[in-house]
Amino acid sequence: MIEVFVVNWDVKKGYIVNNILASKHELSKDFLELIFFKALGSIERRLEPAYWLQDFRNQRYHCYFLGPYSSTPTIIVSRGDDKNIVKVVLYDLSIRVRYIGLDKLSEHITDEYRDVLRNLNSKLLPLFVFTNSLVARLYWLLARNPVINLDEFIELAFHERISASARDIQDVLTILSSIGFVRVVWVRGSIWLEISKIILPLRRPLSISFASLDLRKLADEFFMREEFLNELEGAVRVFLNDRLRNALSRLIAEKILPYSFLPEGDINYLVNKNYIDIRNGTIHLKSEPIIKIYNLAGEKIYEFKIR
Repeated sequence: MIEVFVVNWDVKKGYIVNNILASKHELSKDFLELIFFKALGSIERRLEPAYWLQDFRNQRYHCYFLGPYSSTPTIIVSRGDDKNIVKVVLYDLSIRVRYIGLDKLSEHITDEYRDVLRNLNSKLLPLFVFTNSLVARLYWLLARNPVINLDEFIELAFHERISASARDIQDVLTILSSIGFVRVVWVRGSIWLEISKIILPLRRPLSISFASLDLRKLADEFFMREEFLNELEGAVRVFLNDRLRNALSRLIAEKILPYSFLPEGDINYLVNKNYIDIRNGTIHLKSEPIIKIYNLAGEKIYEFKIR
């Protein structure tokens, strides 16, 4: 079980703890004073975001200080059994908080997001990563430039008008390297990025025609298409959302479902993503998502599918 908190310091109210996901565990005042002293104890530390591990009373916490990228001093705190999952969630949430701001955090951290965190494991972690639209866009950019210098990559992202700070880009690369999709290497004093895994969001039946089904050619062709981001967004959400995945599974088995089987919002989403069709007040299957993950040798590492 992972626990996640967003904590900010307000001059009038003191420590404000936003419980993103936790059972009965609370953060003590002593602990909060310790981590905020670490973050704010010197002027130099206040000016830079920082990630660190904090041991306190036989517990180990992962902490991320947002630095000047937040209107008030803010630290994201997390703990859990799987260190890599905890770290990835921490970096994912830091990007989201910077993008949406503390004021709108409660609107964007939905019950669906919390459900994903509750059920997150190492197998589902790559899918969770790509629910973050910035991660998906930067991975797509890197897939079209599979070996590139870090400085050039940041400039290219700005040129592509991807709304992200240099810090956001670095944090995205930390996430992608943590799940093994990107290698970050030093070459003669400069940092280079190499894509190391390929994710392909496909469908059954294929909704897009390709000149070749050879992995390398298919990947190259797919990454040049605008549909990639839309296909990836739809597929990862279906596989992480029990209700959506179960609805498509039932459609495969029963062919037709009554309109009342799903909430209106889910129906609209699946229609928009071209997974279902509505005819005479009933739900019909149009296509189903498949996600395949390969290494650069062309070996399939994992496949997510409905059936």
